Amino acid sequence: MESLKMPLFNGIALAIILIISAQAQGTDINIVYLAKAPASAPFSSSPVPAPAPAPLYVNVSNVLEQAGQFKTFLSLIAGTKVETQLQTQANNTQQGLTLFAPSDGAFSSLRPQYKAMLRMLTDEQKTSLVEYHALPMFYSLGQFQSLSGPLSTMGSYKFNVSAFGAQVNVSTGLVNAPLTSSVFSQAPVAVYEVNKVLLPEEIFGLPIPTPAPSPEPVSAPTPALSPSVGVQSPLSSSDHTNAAAHTWPLNAKGSVIQSGLFMFVFLFLLLNQ
Repeated sequence: MESLKMPLFNGIALAIILIISAQAQGTDINIVYLAKAPASAPFSSSPVPAPAPAPLYVNVSNVLEQAGQFKTFLSLIAGTKVETQLQTQANNTQQGLTLFAPSDGAFSSLRPQYKAMLRMLTDEQKTSLVEYHALPMFYSLGQFQSLSGPLSTMGSYKFNVSAFGAQVNVSTGLVNAPLTSSVFSQAPVAVYEVNKVLLPEEIFGLPIPTPAPSPEPVSAPTPALSPSVGVQSPLSSSDHTNAAAHTWPLNAKGSVIQSGLFMFVFLFLLLNQ
C-alpha cells in the first residue's frame, strides 16, 4: 500500500500544476491520470547449467583383449562366468573397480606344483581366484601410496598392497607381485598388469618349501652265486622224498641176492657130504 502512495501523490501534484498553468493562460485541459505501475524485477540473463555428461562405460574384457597379453586370464574369466560381476562393479556402482591382471607370462612361469593345482581347481575355486584379482573400489596409482593394512577383494579373501616410491607391490603370502604397467586408469575403472598370478593361501595352501637334494643312489647288493659243478647244493624236501623212494627198491634187491647165495651154499654143502 505504501508503494502506491508516492506515485498517486506525484500524479495529483502534477495535475494541479497543469490546471493552474492552463487557467493562467485561459485554456481548458482534460487530464487523464494513469497510475504508474511498480517497476518489475530485472530479467536474469544467467545461463542454465548443461546436463552432466553420461558416465563412462568401460568393457573390462575389451580392455584386456586390446592389450593382447592376457589371453589366459581372459579364458579363466570366461570359464568362471565372473565377467558380468566385473562389468556390474565397474559401471553400476559408485565405488568402481580395480583389476590386477596377470599376464600370459605370469601363468607360464608358475611352479609345476601350482600349475597342477590350477588344473584341478573346482569351478567355485576358479571363481574365487578371479575375484581375488579384483578390488571393489577404484584406486589410482597415487592412492596406493596412502593405503595400509589388508584390502578386501571382491571375494572373501584379502591381500596387502605396499608402495615404495613409484613401485607398487601386491603380497598374498604365497607370492609378491609388482605392478608392471597401467593398462587402463580412468575413474571408475583401473586395470593394472602384474607379472605373477595372485595365489590366495586359502586355496593354494602354505608356501611350498625348497625341495631337499636327492640322496645318492644306493648300489644294489651283489647277487649270490648259483650252484656250480663240484658244489653240492642242499636238497629240497621233494628231493629227499625222491631219494627215499629210490632207496627202497635197491635194498629189497640186495636181500634177494643174499638169500639166493645162502641157498646155493647150503645146497653145495649138502651134495658134497
